[in-house]
Amino acid sequence: MSLPRGRRIAAAALLLFTTVCASKEAEIDPYAAKPVVLRANVKEGPPSPDAATVAARAQSSFAAAQAAWSSGDALTALAIVNHAMLEGVPAELEGPFRDLRAKARASVVATKVCRVRAIAEKDAVADGDEIVVRLEFANLSTATLRVPRAQEGTSDALVVLQLVREDFDVYGNARSADFTLPSPVEQDLVLEPGRSHATRFTIPAELAKLSHQGLSVIRLGGAFRPVAIRVGDTELFDAIPIEKATVRVFMKGYEPMAADPFGSLKKAVEKRSPPHILTAAELLAPGDRPAARTILVAAKAKDEALTGSVDAALARLVALDAGR
Repeated sequence: MSLPRGRRIAAAALLLFTTVCASKEAEIDPYAAKPVVLRANVKEGPPSPDAATVAARAQSSFAAAQAAWSSGDALTALAIVNHAMLEGVPAELEGPFRDLRAKARASVVATKVCRVRAIAEKDAVADGDEIVVRLEFANLSTATLRVPRAQEGTSDALVVLQLVREDFDVYGNARSADFTLPSPVEQDLVLEPGRSHATRFTIPAELAKLSHQGLSVIRLGGAFRPVAIRVGDTELFDAIPIEKATVRVFMKGYEPMAADPFGSLKKAVEKRSPPHILTAAELLAPGDRPAARTILVAAKAKDEALTGSVDAALARLVALDAGR
């Protein structure tokens, strides 16, 4: 049924008035508004560790890496250091971590990729003789090893030989001196797996000249500083430590004592010759050292004038037993 026109207009006006009133009642007072919380299925992550926790974790990792390094496990030390630095370490530990990482990386390269050794042609020389050393480069990997002699934009490959000379005299005195001998690499190295290449290096005679009554021990080491080391698709730039060699310098005419060190020691004691006592003791085979100690101690008790030279010889036997 339809309404008359006048009533329809009135109904429409009433409807409009009602809607407006309802809208005003629904208005929100902004000062009285409360936050709306929407619940979502979001999991919160763990809180970030505080500075004390980070420091304690880093110190623990560094101690573990140091222990691995000290035990000869460079690969584990490197893994621990890399993991710790990825997690983050305090600023004051960044330097020690980086130093340990550099040593561990170099050791891993030297034991898994490329080994460099200093090999003395003689382990004993006479006063003033040249010392001839072979520097051997060996490929320890399963791929072809390439080491360029030079590369544009970088310094040439270089072997830096470190020489430590320790002098021991018949009075028990000892002194040490260090020398650095750089040697450029003269050619590119290309080595198949398992292959090696050696070059000769001569240490000047003046570095093996005695200026005291006694002997000298020369320890050869250092580092190989490559332009780059390429093995397979991998390119490395780490300096490689050189495996050490030891050469002893004796007074001229030591060779007969080297043929029979124990007999020579007994003769040196009988002849009361301090230089020969020290030289013969240094040349002894490890198995003869206990008996030699007995002879030396008895000689000191019998002849007080030999005390200094005998004590010097005994000190060298202790050092030799300790691998020094």
